[in-house]
Amino acid sequence: SDDGESALTYTWSAPSRPVGATVTFGDNGTNAAKSTSVSFDRAGAYLLKVTVADPTGKTAESTVSVTVRQTPQSLTINPANSTLYTRASTPFSVTGLDQFGQALSAPNVNWSASGGGTISAAGLFTAGSTAGGPFTITATSGSVQATASVTLQTAPLPNLVLPATSVTQQILANTAVTRPFRITNTGGAPLSYALTL
Repeated sequence: SDDGESALTYTWSAPSRPVGATVTFGDNGTNAAKSTSVSFDRAGAYLLKVTVADPTGKTAESTVSVTVRQTPQSLTINPANSTLYTRASTPFSVTGLDQFGQALSAPNVNWSASGGGTISAAGLFTAGSTAGGPFTITATSGSVQATASVTLQTAPLPNLVLPATSVTQQILANTAVTRPFRITNTGGAPLSYALTL
């Protein structure tokens, strides 16, 4: 335009954005909008377009792609409290919210345990051999943390179950007699053994 750059107007839009997202531009539709700010209300991929127009109606367009990444603002560990037997294992999971109050799609956290056992990178806690607690389970992402507790109980002794039928048998000297029986762990499947008298 013969009027120079000051006569140009810059109009911004977001033709592509995450579903439900709103994009707000600072200056828009003016010459000052050649340098503007933009605000987003959720993470995701955006396509921003600027249309430059002169007083005669001639236009030119340009686009830029922007990816807004999620930043954890809060985390929650599930379950918050857990009790299990020594040497047993239990999984912990984590959920969270990002800077826009939206659910984190896949929280990436570092796990740690204050004692009582070990916890894997996937959140699987394996108890040690000593009862105690509560111990603290911590999930950390950047500067954001969440905690849960786990208490360990001594595992009950297995139950010895002898066959219901009685058998009378004469045992000769230096003769081994084998009788079947079961050891059943509480809440678990029977383990078969043989008892030698």
